[in-house]
Amino acid sequence: MRGGGGVLENNLEGAPGGAATKAAAADAGPAVCGPRRHGLAARAVGVLCLAAVFAGVLVSAMPLLWSVDPAGVSPVRGVLGFGVLLMEVFAFHAGLGLLGLGVVAFVLGRRRSAVCVLLLGVVHAGPGLVQLVPSRPAVSASVNDPGLTVLASNLLFMRADMDTLHAQAQRESPDVILLQEVMPDRGDEIRERFASTHPHTVGPTPGRWGTMILSRLPIEAVDPIPGIEPWSIGQAAGLVRVGDEGRGVLVVSTHLPAPTRVAHFVAGEQMAGTVADWIKGVRTGPDAPDAVILAGDFNAPLWTTRLTPLRDAGLIEAHAAVGAGRGSTWPAKTPLRFAPGIRLDQAAAVGAGRWAESRVLGPIGSDHRPIVARYVFE
Repeated sequence: MRGGGGVLENNLEGAPGGAATKAAAADAGPAVCGPRRHGLAARAVGVLCLAAVFAGVLVSAMPLLWSVDPAGVSPVRGVLGFGVLLMEVFAFHAGLGLLGLGVVAFVLGRRRSAVCVLLLGVVHAGPGLVQLVPSRPAVSASVNDPGLTVLASNLLFMRADMDTLHAQAQRESPDVILLQEVMPDRGDEIRERFASTHPHTVGPTPGRWGTMILSRLPIEAVDPIPGIEPWSIGQAAGLVRVGDEGRGVLVVSTHLPAPTRVAHFVAGEQMAGTVADWIKGVRTGPDAPDAVILAGDFNAPLWTTRLTPLRDAGLIEAHAAVGAGRGSTWPAKTPLRFAPGIRLDQAAAVGAGRWAESRVLGPIGSDHRPIVARYVFE
């Protein structure tokens, strides 16, 4: 067989046009297998596109159809609500994946599928891509406008570098520092470190980790907002007076439950309702403050369905009002920090003033980046 093959090869080479015939024969194998492989890949991409279109429509529709009921959250609703939260928070990331899949489908000749997928990708990723262009300047405020600058940071159970945080505080000169995930046995250490600039403090709760407030201005402690089991963390709160008129601003170091399991997700929806009711109560009471500011780790963007009660209470988030870019604060550790992040740490307010500034600060060794924001009264 080998010899016969050699004779045939030589005859092909010796015949008129034999070299061209041999080249064509040599190319025949790949020419048959190539389109077959190409067709299988195209069909596979077509199936993925169909699934992606279904998933994309679901991601668009579910948050619109879902409603929060803090008073009647069940485990089943908790699971479904957690799914809605994932759809909302990661819609941008899903949109980027859809754009990539659409490009692949277009290259493989699945033009109609590609158009559908690309359109969905633009719908989901477009707003986030626009945010990547920092074209919106912060609203300027006169240095004479009375106001309050807040700095909020999640300390990751004291794993954060306190020297870095202290340096940031020295540079930013906030009036109030709001801390989360403070260990109870480290409260005195924190007070001592910031005593020269922020001598007035509230929290943490004795005997358990929680939240803490450090203030440059005198601060009057108020009863903390109670937690809800199994997330029984009280939200440290205090009243400070701003400007010559002594405008009262009630500040809360906020740490809502992380939706890491169903019980915490259910507690999170219930606690959003509890905090919202608390805000409405203090704003309609006899000694109503001029403004209420919540700052810290909300464990979900304020615009998500999960935190609807807080928006209904009138809270406006600083970054949404005057920030630039995505304003992502998490994750700040692990390789995931290079991916598009999420804004979990926020400052939100309701009252007689407005937000004038909102920025994300550099990492401090926690899995969250600190934020700084300024609230002013005209």
